[in-house]
Amino acid sequence: MLKPTFVALCLTTTACAADLDGTGGGLQPSPRCEDYVSGDAAQVRPVDFVVVNDGLDPIYLDTGSCGAAPFELYVGGTWTPVRSHDPCGGTTCEDLQFAPSACPFVACAEQVVVIAPGGRFPISWDGLVAQDVQMPLTCYAEPAAAENTCTMFVPARSDSFELGLRFISADACDAVGGCSCMANEDGYCTSSVDMRPDGMRSEVRTAFTYPEPGAVEIVVAP
Repeated sequence: MLKPTFVALCLTTTACAADLDGTGGGLQPSPRCEDYVSGDAAQVRPVDFVVVNDGLDPIYLDTGSCGAAPFELYVGGTWTPVRSHDPCGGTTCEDLQFAPSACPFVACAEQVVVIAPGGRFPISWDGLVAQDVQMPLTCYAEPAAAENTCTMFVPARSDSFELGLRFISADACDAVGGCSCMANEDGYCTSSVDMRPDGMRSEVRTAFTYPEPGAVEIVVAP
């Protein structure tokens, strides 16, 4: 496991537009609802990672369920949210401008990525990080249901980060019926299980800088 490197992150976003108030008091904030729209991932440089199993046995990557990101991102040693496809974890300020926050009941299978010896599993981070902001009540579809803050995803500035991967043991997989599947040509496959494997988890953290000029290779030797 690599030694964590603690760094700081500076985020930038346009929280309000400047407008003269006509009283000689200078510039006053004039927030617009479009200022609370998350950044476009197409305008941000992503980072690609490749997880390599350098051991003699399969390794089991815990990827969660319901479209959760298969990794954790750390800034200065502190976990920071990343964009997710989880219907209960991806509500943004922009979403709340059109509908109130809601968490539909969705039965999602827990998933584990099985990486065979020598296998290579690709992961990508879109380069956006979460920032909590106070959006004007008038921007909410239902102001009465508004929270104190909402989440925007903004481009990360050039800095140092850590990517965390959660691995579980083969015994934990066996306890829920086994995490077995047929590996593809890259040496990995995704196994769905009925319940989240419960057992010892180990986290591998890899330091990297953003933006990276190429793919970051994460070699795991169990």
